[in-house]
Amino acid sequence: LFPYTTLFRSLEQKGIIRGMAKGLGYDEFATEPRTWQKHFGIVPPKDIKGNTLTQTKNLRKKWLKEHSLMVAREKFPEWVERISNNHGLSDSLLIAKWCIETSPSR
Repeated sequence: LFPYTTLFRSLEQKGIIRGMAKGLGYDEFATEPRTWQKHFGIVPPKDIKGNTLTQTKNLRKKWLKEHSLMVAREKFPEWVERISNNHGLSDSLLIAKWCIETSPSR
């Protein structure tokens, strides 16, 4: 038995969504963020350096979030107000656009 935590609910919801998508005939695949980010030119410069490894990672993440938002605003001008500072939504939109643009069946 698992405690009914936020993590458990999240995993349960993910399983329901995956099952419904499969039942509707959709294929499932995984991709690494750098794959779709590279497609849109969202590649952090190598000179991002902090004083520590943790600071360098945080600076890199901040750069990626800012540029994901910027590219999503350019690609989806009708969504600018909704995207605002929501990098999760900007990432989702860009991943969907990447899938459409790179899908062999389009």
